[in-house]
Amino acid sequence: MNNFNFRKKVVSLLEKGNNFAIAKLILVNGHAPQKPGTAMIVHSDKSIDFTIGGGPFEAEVISDAVDLINSGKKIIQKTYKLNIKDLGMYCSGEAVVLIEAVQPPPKLFIFGAGHIGAKLAKIASELDIFNIFLIDDRKAFLNKQDFCDWENVNLVHTDAKWIKGIPEIDPASFLVILTRCHATDKILVKNYAEVKQAYIGMLGSKSKVIKMWKELENEGLNPHSLKKVHAPIGLNLGGKNPSEISISILAEVLKVKSNLS
Repeated sequence: MNNFNFRKKVVSLLEKGNNFAIAKLILVNGHAPQKPGTAMIVHSDKSIDFTIGGGPFEAEVISDAVDLINSGKKIIQKTYKLNIKDLGMYCSGEAVVLIEAVQPPPKLFIFGAGHIGAKLAKIASELDIFNIFLIDDRKAFLNKQDFCDWENVNLVHTDAKWIKGIPEIDPASFLVILTRCHATDKILVKNYAEVKQAYIGMLGSKSKVIKMWKELENEGLNPHSLKKVHAPIGLNLGGKNPSEISISILAEVLKVKSNLS
């Protein structure tokens, strides 16, 4: 196993938001197909990257790894007897394997890369909690050079309907809507209010929210879905500049995240 390629693959899977397990051979007594330190990646569909030896032994580890992923637990250590009786193998040794379920960080979607959105992305990145997607339909607002110091901020250039290129929203996602105008905010609330997620919030005054909600209800959006949208967004901390508003939004996101946990 090439350690660099292994780690590169793990990072790639985390960036894509995949759940998986890492099975690492930590101790061998007698004969075994591979040496301690060898590891493989196991996916929930039982496919693998890399190998710890193949055969019945590896198949048993894969089964245990998938069970661990599905159980919601984090880690197990198990000893496998590589003999005829247990696994139909002639190695006559023992292998101790550490299996760890790996969950990607929750996604934070920031719709709008203006003053507040850009500041929120940078502040949130410092926490090292979220995989952050800063999204805008204006390419000029997504300058990679401006975000080169924030590795977990992914810049996404989308279309005028705010659909193209946006990663999948899952039940652990946090959505923050603060685009340049009411029309684009409305598009996003309509796109995502009825999608299952951990949090959705929109920047705006109380009067803006009341008017927009009436319009959306008249257009057929479920009023129950609108009730879960945090709007106006953020905890009332009193600040008015982009940094203060960003902190108030992030504080509310973290409060919801903590309650969910």
